[in-house]
Amino acid sequence: GSVLLVLSAGLAGAADSSLLYLSAPLMAALLFPSYLTESIATIRISSVGVPGAALSVAFTYALQATGRHKTAARVGVWCSFVSLALRVTCVILRGVYGAAGAWTVRHWIVPLALGPPLQRHLSQASFPLRRPRPAVWVLGRARRVWGGPDADLSAGSVGGRVVVLLFR
Repeated sequence: GSVLLVLSAGLAGAADSSLLYLSAPLMAALLFPSYLTESIATIRISSVGVPGAALSVAFTYALQATGRHKTAARVGVWCSFVSLALRVTCVILRGVYGAAGAWTVRHWIVPLALGPPLQRHLSQASFPLRRPRPAVWVLGRARRVWGGPDADLSAGSVGGRVVVLLFR
């Protein structure tokens, strides 16, 4: 469940980011027509942080769902302090562009900081394959969606863990 949550949040965040980046001129023209150039740049800078924001939420939820509440909280507090110092510095140095850049960087700091603990925890966890038929159906769907018609998907259980390989 946790891995699927992280994958879906990353894909959704990337899609949102792309739409936000591409629609920046239209949004800026509707919301701030007198500051068009600055608004487009600010929206586009901020759009780069959207996938990071989605991943940070997914990583935090995944750690909390697997009983790692303290790890998620510690990293969140640490990232808040780093973010505060970064925001103050960037706003003083670059104004509104600095604020957008600090927002973007803050949302990438959290998944980068939570990534190693989450990877360690998921590598220690065991995911037994109890019902192979539904799992094979889901994996077949995943192959068609993510891999396309030319991809080959191999799945099996090794040492009580599900192993999935997607070849292109």
